[in-house]
Amino acid sequence: MVFTSVAGVWGSRDEGARAVAHARLDALAHRARAAGGDVVSVAWGLWDLAEDSGDARRQGLPPLEPRLALTALGRALAGGDRDLAIADIVWDRFAPLFTMARPSRLFDAVPAAQRALEAARGPDDAEAADRTAALRRDLAAVPADERPGRLLSLVRASTAEVLRHDAADAVDPDSPFKDLGFDSMAAVGLRNRLRAATGLRLPATVGFDHPTPRRLAGYLLAQILPAESGTGHPALGRLDELDAALAELPMEDPRRTGLMKRMQGLLWKYAAEAGEAAEASGDGPDIEAASAEDMFALIDRELGA
Repeated sequence: MVFTSVAGVWGSRDEGARAVAHARLDALAHRARAAGGDVVSVAWGLWDLAEDSGDARRQGLPPLEPRLALTALGRALAGGDRDLAIADIVWDRFAPLFTMARPSRLFDAVPAAQRALEAARGPDDAEAADRTAALRRDLAAVPADERPGRLLSLVRASTAEVLRHDAADAVDPDSPFKDLGFDSMAAVGLRNRLRAATGLRLPATVGFDHPTPRRLAGYLLAQILPAESGTGHPALGRLDELDAALAELPMEDPRRTGLMKRMQGLLWKYAAEAGEAAEASGDGPDIEAASAEDMFALIDRELGA
C-alpha cells in the first residue's frame, strides 16, 4: 500500500515538489498493478490541525476526521478500489477556487462539485441583463460626478463583507486589495458579490486586474455606462465580456480557438488599414529603425500568418 497526498492528484501551488513526488508514487503503483501486483495507492487530504495553516480550511479543505477517514478507506478496499483519494472537501469553496484560472474536468463526475460550480456561475443571462439594466437606470438618474462614488461605495461594502469588517469605512479606497488582506478565496468572494449586485460577467481575477477599490469601481462604471465613463467607445465594455468568455472556455475547446483567430484577424485588418493610411500620408514605418519584433509583426500581417 502506498500513501500519498491529494497534492499529487490535483496539484498544489505551495507544495510543488511534494505534488510531483507523490504523483510519481501513484504512477509507480499503476505500473505495479499493470504488471500483476496488488498495490493500493491512497492520496490523503489534511490529517490534523498541525498541517492546517488556516489557508487550507478557507480554501475548502478542512482536516480529516480520523474515524470517518478510516471508515472510508475500509469501504473502498472492501469494494475493490485500488486508486483512492480521501479528503474532506467543502465544495462550494473548493470547486470555484480550483477552476478560477481555467476550467477543469477533474470533478465532472462529482455531483456536489458540479452543483457548487453551477451556483458560482451566478444568475442566468436574462436575470443578469435585468440587474445590469436596473443599475444602469439608477446611475443615469444621478449626476455624473456622483456615479463613481456610488460604485465605489458598492465595492467597499462588498470588500468589507469578504474581509468581515464591521463597516465599509474600514476599507481604504486606494489601498491594493493584496494589502487589504486579499487572497484567491477573497477574490472569488468579491467577484461573486459584485456579479450578484451588478449582473456583469466578471472574471474571478477582477480584484487583481483592477487592484484597488477605486480602480475597480471605475472599471465597473465603464462596463455599465461606457459612454459616460470617459473610457471611450461603448464597445470597450464588450471586450471585457469577450475576455471573460475566453477565460471560461477550456484550452482545447474549438470555440476558444475560433474566437482567438477572429480577434487576431480583426487586429491585422485594422492595423493594415492604419499602416496604409500612414504610408499614404508619408508617415509610414521607418524600416531601417524598426526592431526585430516590428519586422516580424509586419511580416505576419502581410502574409496573414
